[in-house]
Amino acid sequence: MQRFGYTADTGARASLAKLTKQDILARREEITRLARAHGAADIRLFGSVARDEADEASDVDFLVTPADNTPPFFPGGLIAALEDLPGHEVQITLSSPRMGERLREVIARDRVAL
Repeated sequence: MQRFGYTADTGARASLAKLTKQDILARREEITRLARAHGAADIRLFGSVARDEADEASDVDFLVTPADNTPPFFPGGLIAALEDLPGHEVQITLSSPRMGERLREVIARDRVAL
């Protein structure tokens, strides 16, 4: 399975509490504002947090559609900004026509619009 994901080691795993979908949805406006400011046209939550199956060690998975003009450090700046927000490690998967079918199915099943 081909995965186009990115993470940044920003030390976000220091002391984590379980994160829920509602925690992310409560910060929806903040997350979408940050995403757009860092070059995303769209951002969606998926994975264990979206399914409310996350534990303290879970990262937060976001599907990101890049805007037409992304900044030079995209998606690194977005990852750092998002990890500051919930305080958890963030995994970014870029929406792409090259994404494998299995990954598309997993994301389609889990995704939550923000």
